[in-house]
Amino acid sequence: MSNQNFNLNSDSNFIPTEEPEFENPKKKSKLPSKRRLFVVFGIIALIVIAVLLIQYFEPEAVERREGRKNTEEFVELYEGWQKQLSEDTYGGKTPQETLNMFIEALRNEDLELASKYFAPEMDEENPEKMTWQGHLEYLQGIKEKGFIGRMADDLEDYDKKNMLSEGRCVFNYHNDDGTLSIQIAIHHSEYSDVWKIENFYE
Repeated sequence: MSNQNFNLNSDSNFIPTEEPEFENPKKKSKLPSKRRLFVVFGIIALIVIAVLLIQYFEPEAVERREGRKNTEEFVELYEGWQKQLSEDTYGGKTPQETLNMFIEALRNEDLELASKYFAPEMDEENPEKMTWQGHLEYLQGIKEKGFIGRMADDLEDYDKKNMLSEGRCVFNYHNDDGTLSIQIAIHHSEYSDVWKIENFYE
């Protein structure tokens, strides 16, 4: 068997022009997987929620919300009072007319009607409502003492009337020695355009 020699000299034409490319099995895709994106967005969402909860429950935020709530409740309450006051038509177009209507109700011993000529008060048990109950109980106490008729007579004999302002009038009653016996203050209601008994001093 003869030996064959293969000689590659410098003049050989076998010269590779480019290197072959091989896929690297360890090379990873630059795009993240759906699972990884889900985890990232989940963490971000939890952080945002935590921050919002901290801001919501911090003392200053709680105080601001309570303040807004109290303001809204008061505005609603005040609007309810205004509506009730606008519907209160018990009273005259002048201070004297209101006083005369009050005296007539006393003479008729219609104490519920007489109490309506007073300005209503807020009901302590139900702040949303206005009431005349306190005035009614005051007049009932006078009646129990037997003084309703005398009260009506006394109120007819006022000796001085003062207009303290455009919307407020005072009737004064003095004793023989000049001391003040009774004073009735009557004011004009801007809500119902009638004059209401504001205060009654004995």
